[in-house]
Amino acid sequence: MADLLRAAATLPAFRRALRLYLVEASPVLRAEQQRRLAAAEPQFVDSVEALPSGPLLVVANEFLDALPIRQLVRGHSQWAERLVGLDGEGRLAFVEGPESPALILLVPDARREAPPGTIVEICPAAAALAATRRRAIRPLTRRRTVCRLRLFPEQVWPNLERPAPAPAGRRAPRSRQRRS
Repeated sequence: MADLLRAAATLPAFRRALRLYLVEASPVLRAEQQRRLAAAEPQFVDSVEALPSGPLLVVANEFLDALPIRQLVRGHSQWAERLVGLDGEGRLAFVEGPESPALILLVPDARREAPPGTIVEICPAAAALAATRRRAIRPLTRRRTVCRLRLFPEQVWPNLERPAPAPAGRRAPRSRQRRS
């Protein structure tokens, strides 16, 4: 986090607009983060749902790395889950569960027709986390305001193109780009 804040300081307007929220359950770790990041004035929340709605930049690499994954293996005709079991000598080993046509729903579209033996990792907890934040942000995407221009003005990115102002008495044409 300290590296991110140092990098953000190279763009003063971005750094001034930045509000640091940390999701941390441990009082001991909260105290240590407060000490180390005091200059950034961190705000602590108890859960992802407690984060304020609005534009969001999530930095959670260590958190995401610790979430459990599931491995799916392409079998001869369907996908199977890769599990941990015991080998013939009683040692831990990877084993494949039964092939199931339902597992294809968990495989990304681009990998569904992969050759036998292909392994795909999925992280349902990360997908659920992203869906939680997407629900909180979705109302903002329906507004006509272009948040990026408000949050990152020309002082931060001088080459950012803005639409030309409309002549007096006329409205500027609306963008025909589809919003995601």
